[in-house]
Amino acid sequence: NASKTGYETVTNPRYNVTTYTNNLNHKFKFSTTNVSQTDTCINLNNAGTTYTLNGNVVQNSDADCMIVSAQNITLDCQGYSISSAKNFSGVYSNQRNTTIKNCNISMGSGGNTNAIGIEMGDSADYSSVINNTIIGEMDYGIDFEIGNNGPEYSLIENNTVNVNTINSIGGAVATTGIYLYTASNNTLRNNNATSLSEYG
Repeated sequence: NASKTGYETVTNPRYNVTTYTNNLNHKFKFSTTNVSQTDTCINLNNAGTTYTLNGNVVQNSDADCMIVSAQNITLDCQGYSISSAKNFSGVYSNQRNTTIKNCNISMGSGGNTNAIGIEMGDSADYSSVINNTIIGEMDYGIDFEIGNNGPEYSLIENNTVNVNTINSIGGAVATTGIYLYTASNNTLRNNNATSLSEYG
């Protein structure tokens, strides 16, 4: 609310100017966080931005869906899904301080080794994977870099992963719920990971 406490009008042959003095009795709070909404697979490349889903995302292309390519980025799916029958990653990041939360992810089929729910590269230190549900025929639900040391000083919390996969003759396919084989100094808390064969 603003109250006008006085004004003065100045007139001359060239200008008409009115000046006001206002009293503002409300405090304003400004956020320094950028927010961007999407409902398609995109490259998340604006550092310091929170990206939110405003609809379910289906990947029909032969590529990872959400690719984090800058530091200090949050992807908040807000309960929406990322899915594909293609054997790629739902979310991929190799960037420091990435947060991925509130996502429902299902990628690939048949336990294909390229099908990964959330894939975090070796440089994605100080990241957080929180409150996600990853269910489907992926080889890895949450993968902290298979071929290298993986992210460090990161948090994996409150995730549900179920990568149960049956092959064409009814046998269990070897899949992994959460993979941190050589990653160190990470915190896992309140996660539930299930597979029919290999590792939870």
